[in-house]
Parts: sequence; C-alpha cells; structure tokens
Amino acid sequence: MLRLPDIAKLYCVTVDDFYKSNSVAYRNYAERLVAVYEKTDLPEDFLAAEFEFRKLINSDDMTMRDMYNYAFLNDQMYINSRRKAREWYDRILSRDYNEDPKSYYNALDFKIRIDREAGDGYDEIIPYLKDRVEKDRGNVGEWLSLCEGLYYCHSYDEQYVTAKKALELFPENGLLYIHLGCEHERFGRYDEAIECYKTAEKLGARDHCGLRKIAWCYEACVCDYEKAYNMWLDLASIYKNEGLEIEAEITRENADRAKAKMS
Repeated sequence: MLRLPDIAKLYCVTVDDFYKSNSVAYRNYAERLVAVYEKTDLPEDFLAAEFEFRKLINSDDMTMRDMYNYAFLNDQMYINSRRKAREWYDRILSRDYNEDPKSYYNALDFKIRIDREAGDGYDEIIPYLKDRVEKDRGNVGEWLSLCEGLYYCHSYDEQYVTAKKALELFPENGLLYIHLGCEHERFGRYDEAIECYKTAEKLGARDHCGLRKIAWCYEACVCDYEKAYNMWLDLASIYKNEGLEIEAEITRENADRAKAKMS
C-alpha cells in the first residue's frame, strides 16, 4: 500500500492538499514545491524543491516551464536570503563594535554592498559613511568601510584619496595598503600595486590578503603564470600550516589553474 506522501507525488500535490476541498494539481511535483516555498520561505521547503528539480535536471527532460520554475525558485531564495542577511547585519550594527570589531565592520561592509545591489547609489551610501567617519575619526574601521563604500559606488579616485588620507592617521594598517594597491592595479600600475600588497602582508593584513592579491595580480593582470603558480603554492602551504585545510585546498586549486595556463 502506498503511503500518503507517495500518493501525493503521483498527483503532483502535497499531503496537505488531500484535506482541501478545492486543491489544484500542478504540472509536476517540483512546480508544486516551488509554490510551497514561495508561501513559507522555509529553507527545508527550498531544499525539497531543489531535490525535485535535481531529478528533472539529471533526467535531461526539462521543459521550458520547468526551467522557468527552477530559475524562479532560486530567484526567490536569493531575495529571501538577502532580506534575512540585511536584517541580521542591522542587528549586529545596533550593538557596540567593541564587542567584536571584525564582525561588526564586516557586517557594515556587506550591508553597504547589499544596499548598492538593491539600487542605492553614491548619494544614499557615501554621506552616511562619511558622517560615521566624522563622528569617530580615530577609528580605522570607519575609514576602511568608507573606502569599501567608495569602491562599491565606483568612485575609485576618491577611494584612493581617502585611503591615502587614512594612512596619515593609521600608517601601520595593512588593509589601507590593500585599497591603495587595488587602485594602482585598476589603472595598470601593477608594480606599484604589488608593492602595496607586499607592505600589507608585512603589516599583517588579515587572512594573508596581501599574498592573495599578489598571486591574483600576477595571474590575472601581469599574466606571469609561473610566479602566480608559485605564489598560490606558498599561500596554500601557509594555510595548511595554520590548520586552515579548506582555504589550503581552494588555494591549491588556484595554483592548478595558473599552472594550466603556463602550457
């Protein structure tokens, strides 16, 4: 005897539909689960729909309607996830940054990115960040977030000037050198960019982002794939020694990519 969930799948409905007086059958079970997720916004309902679509994709028998439904499912997940992320970033920003400065300013930077993607521009984002700097000029985190905001708003010249000004106050901050290096890189001044990244690494910029930027610059900008390959390998070794196995694996994959370009 079939169980209710199995019968529901046969008729492209859910078990709840059996208890409705006017339930409607959908084209297939995947389409029905898209409607369920749109209503509930629950991650388990998204995963249920994803699982059904995986079976359709693997069967190589998707109709255009199936493709649309799958795209719509992921679009809804993107919208819902962005909304949830912004809510939690706002919760973090309502607290004292001294509790966890790294998490606090990461939240501010990513909230600004979400606002930018949602359509906010320079006039909405930058005055807010400049006001934060004016209220706390001795806090390098506020300067770094202003630099990030200027980057998101494509105000690259002002980002460079701001980073230079901030370095007068915080000459030992490696992340400010990352911002300077990015601007040199953007305008093709690769030697200057690499020097900035080296300085950032010497100053202890977090997560060895100086070395990452050097390797990427060699690979994507200078096209010196051998140097990029060696840099990626060195960085992978550092991550491994620090116990960061996943980061080491990703970095080794970057090395393999650079090596493939050498031939």
